[in-house]
Formats: sequence, C-alpha cells, structure tokens
Amino acid sequence: RTWHPSQTMTLKENGNLVVTISVCLDNSLHNWIRSFGSSVHVVSPQTLIDNITDDLERTRTLYRKQK
Repeated sequence: RTWHPSQTMTLKENGNLVVTISVCLDNSLHNWIRSFGSSVHVVSPQTLIDNITDDLERTRTLYRKQK
C-alpha cells in the first residue's frame, strides 16, 4: 500500500515492516501514526518519538484515574 510518494518499505527477517517517509511533523502525521495503535513503533526522529510517548502517557493517566 502506498501512503506517501516518498515512502520506502523494507520487510525484515522477523516479519516487521519498516516504512520510511519524508514528511513534515504535524498533527495529521501524529494522528495517523496513533491510528495504528500498538501495531506501530516509531524509530525516528526523536522529536516524534517524544511527542507520541507524551501523548500515550497522558492517555494512560486518563484511564488510570478511572480505576
């Protein structure tokens, strides 16, 4: 599947698919990545990793308060 014209895809021996794209870091990218749930792992850039991690921690805090 093609998500972006700049993408490259590499299938690893362990079955993981590494997708590389060159895009700006904005909310739509962040939301698109989050739409994959726990099936995605961001490996770079660090600013995006930090943003995703912070968002997940805030979400976790919301659910922790409901217990």
